[in-house]
Amino acid sequence: MYDLIIIGGGPAGLAAAVYALRQHLKLLLIGDQMGGRVGWRLDVPWLENRHSISGEEVVRTLKAELQLRHLPRVLDRAIQIDALEDHYRVRTATGEFTTRALLLSTGASPQRLGVPGEETFYLRGLSYSAITYASAMLDKTVAVIGDGPLALRSAAELARAAARVYLVAGDPACRATAWGQWLAALPHLTWLLDYQVEAIYGDDYVEALAVRGPAGLQTLKVNCIFVEIGLQANASLVTELVDCDAQGHVRVDNRNRTSRPGIFAAGDVTDVHAEQVLIAIGEGAKAALSVSEYLATWESGAGLHR
Repeated sequence: MYDLIIIGGGPAGLAAAVYALRQHLKLLLIGDQMGGRVGWRLDVPWLENRHSISGEEVVRTLKAELQLRHLPRVLDRAIQIDALEDHYRVRTATGEFTTRALLLSTGASPQRLGVPGEETFYLRGLSYSAITYASAMLDKTVAVIGDGPLALRSAAELARAAARVYLVAGDPACRATAWGQWLAALPHLTWLLDYQVEAIYGDDYVEALAVRGPAGLQTLKVNCIFVEIGLQANASLVTELVDCDAQGHVRVDNRNRTSRPGIFAAGDVTDVHAEQVLIAIGEGAKAALSVSEYLATWESGAGLHR
């Protein structure tokens, strides 16, 4: 039996694995890839020579340490978790494993538009994370797609650097929110309320998008497009075991504990604010330390408890 099984090899999972090994826990990481989507970087000409501290660099360092420590891992996808009397069983397509504690770090997936050009220009001017690249949009023209808090917050971040921001929002009511009222005062932000994206165009990179709304079909020339409809937490493995919020994210406390003793979560799969690589890394490290504390009480004979 393992002390800890980490499900998911993204930034949170890798950081947790490093800290768990430093705590000398008997560990297994289950995931079909190492590093998650951290290497999928936006590729536009003016970013080629831009250097900044990035989550990608930290993840590379974590992966290197795990290779040196010979991290036990299964390159497979977990398909089921069973809660037993005082431990858990994780099933994959190729086997099953038991553990005293679980850490879910399966991330979240962006909701997509499903329009022509979206797949073609993904990372070639189209991204699902405005906050990551907002500071690099200096003097550029950008479009934000979405009408929820994530889209409005993203538009606000982009407006600090971009020369012009188009906000394509399907629900006109978003303008009445606190974020919406703040954005309405910006002269370089253009609202397109009750509009929907029909297609995305370009050559090597994004150049324009077509939107349809009350004034008919319009074509907007842009340098980048940020789709901020929302994120779907990859939490299906535990939805019957732990509490999740209305958006499907796993609820955790400040020690990354879920509502069920012995199950922890970290990264974008949780309800922790801001889906950023560096935040996920910190959450993963913190979660591993919490697991170590939990196991110390488990070994003292207290069993499964908070």
